[in-house]
Amino acid sequence: MPSILIYLGDRAFYNCTSLVSINIPISVDYFGVLVLFGCSHLTTAIINAPITEIPYGTFWGCTSLSSVSFPENIIKFTVMLLMDVQV
Repeated sequence: MPSILIYLGDRAFYNCTSLVSINIPISVDYFGVLVLFGCSHLTTAIINAPITEIPYGTFWGCTSLSSVSFPENIIKFTVMLLMDVQV
């Protein structure tokens, strides 16, 4: 992902079943809802973006997810964040 990316819109990677890992750069200042919804082969997600909230349904349907790294400044995790994820 380009290090100059600043906006991840709603459903940016919706049902992207070929996505296995993702590293959200520090440059991202907007993170929409359902960004990774249905990414069923996603195993690793690293979020470096200086966001304070992980939006609705971010990892919903990410059934292979085994590792997530959040930034330290997160103050709110929203509903349906890990729906269908075996934790």
